[in-house]
Amino acid sequence: MKKQILFNCIRSCWLIAILILPACGSYVLEEEDAEEESSSKEYQMSLHVRSGGISLEQYYPLTVLLFNEEGELVEKTEITDTEETYSKILEKGEYTLTAFSGLSEEYYILPDHPTTNDYIEFKSGNNAEIPLLSGQSRISLTKNTQVNLSLSYAMAALNFNLQTIPEDADEVEIQVSPVSSGMSFIGNYSNDQQSYSIDCIQTEEGWETETFYVFPSESDRTNLSITIKRPDGNETYSYTYTNMLQPSQPYRFTGTFQDGISMGSTFEIEGWKPGLDISFNLNEETTEEEENNDDTETILRAPELPIAEKIWGYFYVWKVEPVSETEVIATLISPDQWYVLAADAPGIIEEYSIDHLDNWRVFTAEEAKEFKSQYFEKTAELNKYLADNYFDRFYTNDGARYLCENYTKTFSFSNNIVKEAGETVKYYLRGVKIVRVKLAQ
Repeated sequence: MKKQILFNCIRSCWLIAILILPACGSYVLEEEDAEEESSSKEYQMSLHVRSGGISLEQYYPLTVLLFNEEGELVEKTEITDTEETYSKILEKGEYTLTAFSGLSEEYYILPDHPTTNDYIEFKSGNNAEIPLLSGQSRISLTKNTQVNLSLSYAMAALNFNLQTIPEDADEVEIQVSPVSSGMSFIGNYSNDQQSYSIDCIQTEEGWETETFYVFPSESDRTNLSITIKRPDGNETYSYTYTNMLQPSQPYRFTGTFQDGISMGSTFEIEGWKPGLDISFNLNEETTEEEENNDDTETILRAPELPIAEKIWGYFYVWKVEPVSETEVIATLISPDQWYVLAADAPGIIEEYSIDHLDNWRVFTAEEAKEFKSQYFEKTAELNKYLADNYFDRFYTNDGARYLCENYTKTFSFSNNIVKEAGETVKYYLRGVKIVRVKLAQ
């Protein structure tokens, strides 16, 4: 009887435990559910910085700033070297990530709590001795994301050489205008029509300046004012360069007090665009015209011509059409892509700029068919090559479709159908641009 009572007690306790355990287990499950719910609201964002031919090691530390959708600063981080990684767990939302190299308080005034609309301003003189590199990316964080950020020079590099200046000259001063006094944390110049003045140094080659760096300002021309200080008084000469200064572009201005002279040696800086040599005469107002580029065509000069199906700087070169031994027409594919509604695509492409190259578009319908046909059997090879260079890969599954034909149609790597784009379906968006590239002499 005692054994039966004991057995009944044990069985009752066991049944009670069964009833209680689900309640205890629900706490664990609720905790897991909470983690799952949390993971659906928080995601990891990591950063990889690419340089498009620049050796980044020499440009550390990097200053990385993260802004929220309202443009408010979330966090400012210093990355000291290439071994240090940047990875954050963030709530789902819209962010702007911006990175700088050379952002030193020695040269710039920085707000304590910047917003995306605040400006990085020069401490004095509207110039810096060390160039600033920058890169920005807008992120819609809805999943774990790696941001591939391209850094490029945000300034123009200028160098002057003035020859046959009168021997009795005591000083030579050059003023450049317009330039900007600052740049916002998302890469917009202040465009406040400032100027910068620099004294020349007399050398065996004439009167020269060291290379200095300025923020460009939107203008259809750049004005140079050269003042020669002589015992009998000052003489001022002007020259108008009929283009605005461009970021990431080196300029070497060579002037003469008497006759015009031929251009000097090419002014090159590693990681910058090919240099421009500009000669002028100080005795009269002169202008130096750049090539008259067609609005629909971008002309670049480079130390080497792009090769089809290879990475060229920041871009994948899809195809190349030779024009001559020193000139080609190249079709470039952007390193970045997006997953968006067709209605939102034009705005993204219109704002897209990388390495200061803008005016991108999508594939035409014919280009889409050609591109798909060319890579249909080797998309894995293409994607590996792109991924190895930190470019976004092309998606090839059945449901993945890319916008083409001015955002009105779509194509896929899984079939040959080009069809109308829907209004409520998201598609992949990839930039395409045709450029004419001339070999820099």
